[in-house]
Amino acid sequence: MKSMTKTKKTWLRGILAMAVAVTGAGCGVETAAEGGLEVEDEKVGRQQQELVGVDAVSSSPFFTECVNSGLANTQLCNLMAHYTCTSRGYASGWFRGDQAQYASGLHLGVNCVTTPVVGVDAIPGDPHYATCVNGGKAYARDCALMAHYTCIKRGYASGWFRGDQAQYASGLHLGLMCTSSSVGFVDVPPSSPHYSACFNSGASNIQACNLMANNTCVNAGYTGGWYRGDQAQYASGLNFGATCVRSTSALPPTQPSGVCSVKQDSGNDSPFSRDYNLYKTSGTFSFRREALDIKDRFVVSYQGSVLYDSGCVSGSTTVSLPYSGSSTFVNVTVHPNCEGTSGTAWNFTVGCP
Repeated sequence: MKSMTKTKKTWLRGILAMAVAVTGAGCGVETAAEGGLEVEDEKVGRQQQELVGVDAVSSSPFFTECVNSGLANTQLCNLMAHYTCTSRGYASGWFRGDQAQYASGLHLGVNCVTTPVVGVDAIPGDPHYATCVNGGKAYARDCALMAHYTCIKRGYASGWFRGDQAQYASGLHLGLMCTSSSVGFVDVPPSSPHYSACFNSGASNIQACNLMANNTCVNAGYTGGWYRGDQAQYASGLNFGATCVRSTSALPPTQPSGVCSVKQDSGNDSPFSRDYNLYKTSGTFSFRREALDIKDRFVVSYQGSVLYDSGCVSGSTTVSLPYSGSSTFVNVTVHPNCEGTSGTAWNFTVGCP
């Protein structure tokens, strides 16, 4: 789908203008100014990057619109990814492109990240902005290039098109996410999986291009990545660019979501990450953790911000954690055997606010 009807555009513009106020909550949104912009403070570059794969399902924001566009629409699918990730407690994320049919329905793959990412506005005059807008925001190559080069222009390493837009007095602004660290750049050669599907679509299909980029990054030893949009002709053929993320911790994909005060999770030597529905977007909840004899590390986060980090500890304690934002989910991640041992056992309980 290379363009949307006037009615569809008007509907989306209204929805997205209202949504822009909460977009990027918890991840340091910058609003671009035509007269120049200061780069987010240096703490962004010092924080650790973690990447976790999650499933978007029919109840996820913008899931239906992404599916109905044939998974080709950069704007809708990236909106789906961003809001799916923030609703799970992550800072943001991008549409990974894969899909699977379960008994419960179709699931679409999304990659979510914690800090360091920051939200910025792309504005008229930014690299590739005009071609992204004129393509109805459906053109994966130009929107990916816009995000990458606009983020570089702001002093970041790279970034992706978040999909939202808002009309200001100064003109239309498009939402991006930028990252300062934990990235590598790889070339995607013609032999890469999904290369032909991306190339034959004129680089307009975000599903094929992001699948191509993600699989190439994984094959290169990274945790995942996204389509950067640029291309170069070598003697061996045309190569596409991908930005890759190497997670600083070996986190598994998140477990199916849990609910507060119903189930006490316990585990062993395997890394653990699960989202818990608190059913409220603000309040205070209790978190009880027990590491027994062997030391483990417990991290509780909300919309990409860490609420509690136990450090490498043994024993038990209960803490009260206040939170406030747009999501009802918190995430609990356990790094077992944080001193490099084995044979651990641990448990925790997430209370309801």
